[in-house]
Amino acid sequence: MQEPQLGRVAHIPAWNDAYQQHLMAGLRGHGVDATLAFGVARFGIDLTIVAGLIRGSIREALHLHWQHPYLVRRTLIGSALSACFFLVQLLLARVAGVRIVWTIHNLKNHENNFRGLERLACWFVARLAHRIVVHCERAREQAEVWLGRPHAEKLVVIPHGGFADLKQGSPERAEARRALGIKASTFVFLHLGLVRRYKGLEDLLDAFRSVSGDDVSLILAGKCRDPGLEADLGVKSKGLMVVRVPEYVAPSNVQQLMAAADVVVCPYRDILTSGGVVAAMSFGKPVVAPALGCIPEVLTSDGGFLYCPERVDGLEMALRMALDCTQDDLEARGQINHDICEDLDWVSIADHTVPLYGFRSHD
Repeated sequence: MQEPQLGRVAHIPAWNDAYQQHLMAGLRGHGVDATLAFGVARFGIDLTIVAGLIRGSIREALHLHWQHPYLVRRTLIGSALSACFFLVQLLLARVAGVRIVWTIHNLKNHENNFRGLERLACWFVARLAHRIVVHCERAREQAEVWLGRPHAEKLVVIPHGGFADLKQGSPERAEARRALGIKASTFVFLHLGLVRRYKGLEDLLDAFRSVSGDDVSLILAGKCRDPGLEADLGVKSKGLMVVRVPEYVAPSNVQQLMAAADVVVCPYRDILTSGGVVAAMSFGKPVVAPALGCIPEVLTSDGGFLYCPERVDGLEMALRMALDCTQDDLEARGQINHDICEDLDWVSIADHTVPLYGFRSHD
């Protein structure tokens, strides 16, 4: 096996989602041995970092994403214990000479559980981290307030990369619609992804009821782990042209649904960075989304339909604006989004990330 040219960085948690896959591929292209540190737990305690230090899989650098799995549990006591164990492991890694980089995808857990404890734990994570990555200027501002200005010098803005390659091999619109049994004349809104309350799907169904018609459909595709929320969506969907796909959507089916859709809707109630918005843009789709967090810095008014989340009728107005567009206009907006995401290339993102690990590019 060829030795890494620069050094090794382990990424946690090991979700191996599209973001991590693309980032690690970009880092490897710069000579970095980028790997996932797969979870190790004993007696309900996460020991991933300790195990990595002992095995040598965590040596030069550790890149933390999505800190919430390590800080928030079902109970306050469980969360406090989990956070303490995690912080001790981070401290051990730092003492061992491991450089710690933390990417803030979201400042708080989406369920808003135990926010006081979480904020305190995040402050300690920021204290232990050498550098902190955020994806836009608005996120930098919010992180300074959330973590305190003493950590401001650690913050660095590196954009969220695009996923334009995911569109490769997608079927044409007409083909996708035939396979799904959707008429060519039907206007299709799509929301795709794990169904959770912070994503505002109840609000979407309320707004959709106001704009729905005989030839307007909404597809809600994604697994829901909250039976109460699933029941609420079922009640709100009654009498509407809503297609519910209540399971995990495989990549090939993602391509089919994206190809069949006219507009993707991401009606978040609260968000900092949205990989879902970037994914929809990467597929060349116009997007309806709130002007929250990093979204306005990547989704322009030329490519989407941004709305003010404080306005009661904001989402409804954005849906109406989308419905008023011609197919040519929608395709033009989608192309703008796809081009933006192609420019958010992972080679450039990795180039800005490598120095954070203490490695220097070999260009």
